[in-house]
Amino acid sequence: MKKRLLVVASAILVFAMMATACGQTSAPAAKTDEFLSQLNATYTELFPELNKDEYYSYWEEAVIPFSGEENAETYIQMLQSACVGTIYGEDAIAAYPDMESAQFNCFFINGVDEITINNNNISGKLDGKEVFSHVYSYQEDKSMGGMMDVRVYKTADKDAGEFTYFLFCPDTPDSTYHIEFRYGSDLDELLKVVEGDYAYWLAAGIPVGSDAEFVKACIALFAEENLSEGE
Repeated sequence: MKKRLLVVASAILVFAMMATACGQTSAPAAKTDEFLSQLNATYTELFPELNKDEYYSYWEEAVIPFSGEENAETYIQMLQSACVGTIYGEDAIAAYPDMESAQFNCFFINGVDEITINNNNISGKLDGKEVFSHVYSYQEDKSMGGMMDVRVYKTADKDAGEFTYFLFCPDTPDSTYHIEFRYGSDLDELLKVVEGDYAYWLAAGIPVGSDAEFVKACIALFAEENLSEGE
């Protein structure tokens, strides 16, 4: 997470509280990308997984050292809600007058509920049915809104539409128990954070089938990186 967008979203709320499509792969096989190979897995949306009732005790364990028992529930609700916004782009810009009022959308968009990375092939499904599958090649490193660095990948497939580009933050399951990324058709728009077509959206995923200890570690890291600034 490393104090990037997920952290920005919830940290803003912490401080405020304290103060008061379908495509077929047709491109030739690309050379296996070392970074993408570290992401190999099928991912589901991060926060619906972390926010399951069965994991509430993990949130308490992670938050109480920073909040105390009397404020734990308030802090947990704040963290759990910070990145589950349901709008993005122009709708979000119109809804949020400033960053303090923003709720980031960290879900998957464009009609997919699972995304699979298999070296240079990235694919997505909805209810088990494939929506897209393309081969991607590394393009360059870029800064997204001056807030975080991303690796840019692009498919040569002409019918990729809103899955033409994938932008990945440096997170890997081994390092931060989750990944953060964006995808879409317009690179210039994707590189904006709180403006343009993808404003207030950054997808976050966790490997499907992650066990309880993996989820617990992810919650602990998320809480520590957001709440330690308030000490």
